[in-house]
Amino acid sequence: MLFKASILFVFLLFNLFTIHAQSSGKLEKLNKNEKYDKLITRSEKRIEKDKDDSIAYYYLILGLIYKSELSSGSVAERSYYQSTIQFAKYRKYFEGDTTILRLNNEFHKVGLRVIAELPKRNKRRHRYYTEFFAVYLSDTLESYSEYFPANHGIETSLIEHPISYANAADYFNSEKIIREKSGIGYKTPSELPPVDLIILKSEEVLGTPWVYTGLTPEKGFDCSGFILWTFSQFGYEFPHSTKMLAKIGKPIDSNDIHKADLVCFGSSDYSPERVFHVGLIYCVNKDSIQMIHCGTLKGVSVVPLSSGYWSEVDHFIVRIVE
Repeated sequence: MLFKASILFVFLLFNLFTIHAQSSGKLEKLNKNEKYDKLITRSEKRIEKDKDDSIAYYYLILGLIYKSELSSGSVAERSYYQSTIQFAKYRKYFEGDTTILRLNNEFHKVGLRVIAELPKRNKRRHRYYTEFFAVYLSDTLESYSEYFPANHGIETSLIEHPISYANAADYFNSEKIIREKSGIGYKTPSELPPVDLIILKSEEVLGTPWVYTGLTPEKGFDCSGFILWTFSQFGYEFPHSTKMLAKIGKPIDSNDIHKADLVCFGSSDYSPERVFHVGLIYCVNKDSIQMIHCGTLKGVSVVPLSSGYWSEVDHFIVRIVE
């Protein structure tokens, strides 16, 4: 009797799995055929029946994003807004599930367009998107200092702005190495430090909180500020900008990753103008790669690059220390 009950249970479980897979196939078909309104409706109905249906959340958010991308004006903005609401729910209900993280790049690309087209008078929505980008996409928009001044580490915005030097003449001191690439000025030390020492230095500020445009352990860091501080301990001076750091670095193949290489997020090919976050390669093992970075939620921390959230975000690697 027990054996028959076990067989029946396995049979029912198999049928449930088959039905679920077939249903997912229907959602994917709607997605491929760009039937986004139907995709959204079907996904919502599945979530009403089962709030733990992560696949339905995935397709719901996908449909909303793509509907926003193909629309304009208020329709595009409303669809994108709803996608961010559902994304926040997903992150809350399915912490650790990486399925939805494949949408990170779409979120970023479509969101920037939506925000750019949003009327300036709609400050409430601008503030919302500014916070969403910081919390969920690790990107600090220029509007961040306007809406969150308490976290503004420096008086003036340093986005795309070089570090200020106490003595401008010293910057052009002939005894120091000055390199120029794509019109970017920066300094490297006469003796390049071992990469292990750079990593050890970065560990000293583990736990330092994220602060918009932050450049010091005392005030906090933003993502590029953490990189600047770490390298500055060895005589480097770089522009305070994720995009500029990407331009300065030499692109390298993913099979040739070393400690202290920079990970640039926002593009899978070498497109510095799309970079919105940067980290430092911390450890390279046979089966895994870790980076140390300053994120908006946990500050300076070590996280996996070969699995989990950041593995799903488009990125490329550049090298500053040969």
